Amino acid sequence: MKTSDDIVLRVQSRLTDRDWTLLCWLFDHGVLTTPQVTTALFPSPRTAQHRLLELMQMKVIDRFRPHRPDGGTYPWSYVLAHPGALLVAASYGLKPPRPAETAARRHRLATSRNHAHTAGVNGFFTDLAGHARRNPPARLLRWDPEPGRSARVYLQPDGYAEWSEQDTFVALLFEYDTGTEQLSVLTGKIERYQEAITYSEAPPWPLLFRLHSARREAALHERIGDLHTPVPVATVAADRLSPVDTPADRIWSIPGRRGLHRLIELRALYDHALATWQYAPVVLERRKRR
Repeated sequence: MKTSDDIVLRVQSRLTDRDWTLLCWLFDHGVLTTPQVTTALFPSPRTAQHRLLELMQMKVIDRFRPHRPDGGTYPWSYVLAHPGALLVAASYGLKPPRPAETAARRHRLATSRNHAHTAGVNGFFTDLAGHARRNPPARLLRWDPEPGRSARVYLQPDGYAEWSEQDTFVALLFEYDTGTEQLSVLTGKIERYQEAITYSEAPPWPLLFRLHSARREAALHERIGDLHTPVPVATVAADRLSPVDTPADRIWSIPGRRGLHRLIELRALYDHALATWQYAPVVLERRKRR
């Protein structure tokens, strides 16, 4: 019987750069659906399905199909199988997970009640990756489940990304709102972000909210106006999007401003915040010493 180590050695030479991207995303973000994988990485659904089946045959990924709470099922959802987890952990220089750890993670993802939220968050970033694939030289430079050390933001947003078009770069923090939380929870996140920037060296990158309706978006804008916060915020409402819109397109609304903006144009929010932010004295002193 072949062990996981045998499989790792046998399949690693058969993996393409695109395969590695997928495996690393599954390691970092847990689960991706067939449509998300197709949008982000493949030219057609048929090509995506063919390669996903090959990766399953190599035993580096596995799949399940969760049920929707209101009936029916979600699309096939892919997770790492244990040999895939070993491959990515080794490439990251991490301790290899035990088979029981990989199985427990897979079962947790398959039975999670937050599947709709996870799928929504990951769909935002795979749509962004798909736009970059179809529109070079746009690039999704980084996609993390949280900002991490590079952003020095001690918060827990739903995701962090770095995006570039031509010679312009923008990083962003992303929140996926399902409409189940009070608006005060969302404004509380903005206030915590303001504190992180003011009292640490967290850069004031835009904080993006995806709202489930234009009505909720308008209500959040009103609350933000009452905050008088310098935090750069942009929002989008799901019910005002067309089927072909992507996060890179002219869909972003900025509280207190007219019109819609492209994602890369939100770089101006960061530049303005960086130039005008009232940092705490200890942060200013650290900057002077550099």
